[in-house]
Order: sequence, then structure tokens, then C-alpha cells
Amino acid sequence: ALLVGLGAALGLAGKASAQGADAGSDHFRRDRNTSVAERTKAQDDGGGWRMGSLRVKPQLDLEVGYSDNFAASETNPQSSTVYEADARLDVSSDWGRHALNASLYIPTTSYASNFTTTDLIGDVNGRFDVDHSLSIDAGVGYGYRSEPLGFSPVGQQLRSPLRVQDSSAHVGFTKTFNRLRIGGRVGYGRNDYGDGRLLDGTLVSFDERDVSNISYDLRADYAVSDTTALF
Repeated sequence: ALLVGLGAALGLAGKASAQGADAGSDHFRRDRNTSVAERTKAQDDGGGWRMGSLRVKPQLDLEVGYSDNFAASETNPQSSTVYEADARLDVSSDWGRHALNASLYIPTTSYASNFTTTDLIGDVNGRFDVDHSLSIDAGVGYGYRSEPLGFSPVGQQLRSPLRVQDSSAHVGFTKTFNRLRIGGRVGYGRNDYGDGRLLDGTLVSFDERDVSNISYDLRADYAVSDTTALF
């Protein structure tokens, strides 16, 4: 899909093409009235630990709940205690130029003795500043997820949640010409569904739900002033 929009941004925080750009000539910079100390404090308030020029932020959430119909069944509702453990790791750079970010998310849900699902979602993305007016960004992502057990496209309850793998990648650019900034991106995504098994043990293929897509985005911004831009 090709995206072309027209609108206005008033005093919104925006990303400069390069952090090292001269604030006096960068009409798209929105932090010119913020001191270096204030920007550093805002970054430090994010938590985690510094490892050289990288910030590492681990996180673990534990929850216990209860469901009176964990399979969302209309004919045979079953109750269960629900245990959840969500582990997450975020890594981000703190460089004067360029940028690198990565995240790993592993949520686990256990319905007591019924079944347990563990998903895996990760992504890596970065930005390379060629100079003060041109930057290139790219990223990749992968997910191994579980659909809710109550969702069954075949109209019958599955023995365990359906698994799906999704992958994505993108590459784009941003180029600034004084008050004009243009950017573009090409993205690719794909979903691959695994086989499901009914309560009676019958194996069901869901290959017809596999899908892939390619997207194209294009955007232009014009800085009317240092606080207002049309896009």
C-alpha cells in the first residue's frame, strides 16, 4: 500500500535525521528548548542498567488468576487456575549518532494441568546516519505465538492452542532538504500457521491461512516553522 497524507504537526516530539545535526539548521528538531541535562535525565528515568554505550532493561512479571471457562467452550466450560510469567529484555543504544534497539519477549501461560503455552517475540532495528541530512533505517522481527484456545476456524474445539509463526523485515530512509523532509519504507511480513489437533485426535491443516504481504510507504514533511510541520 502506498501511503501519502496531508496534516499538521504542532510542537510534537520528532526524530531528527541525526542527533548530531546542528540545532540551528534542523527545522524538524523539537527538543531545542530542552537542556542536555534534562534529556539525559529523561533517558536515565527509563530504568535498567548501563553497559558501556548500551542500556539494558530486563523485566519479569508474575501473575496468578482464575478462569471459569479457559477454553471459551459453549457446551463444556471448564475452570482452571491461570499462572502467567512474562519475561522481557530490552537493549537500546545511547550514541551521539546512529541507533540500535533490540527486544526479546517471552510470555508463558499455564492452565494448571491442562496445558501450558510459551511464546517468543523478538525484534532488532537500527538507524545509520549517513550525514546530518540522510539516515537509513532497517529492522527484522520474529514471533512464535499462540492463538486463544477458544478460537477455531473449523468450528470445533482444538486440544491445544494453534501456533503461528510471523516474520517481518523493513528498510527505509529519511532525507532532509532544509525545510523539506522525505521518507520512504518497504516492508515485508509473513504468517505461517501450524497444524491443529481436535479433541478426538484428528489432525487439521491450517495452511490456507498462511499469508505474506509487501508494503510501501512514502511521506513528505514541510517545516513551516521550528514548531509546525505539514505532512
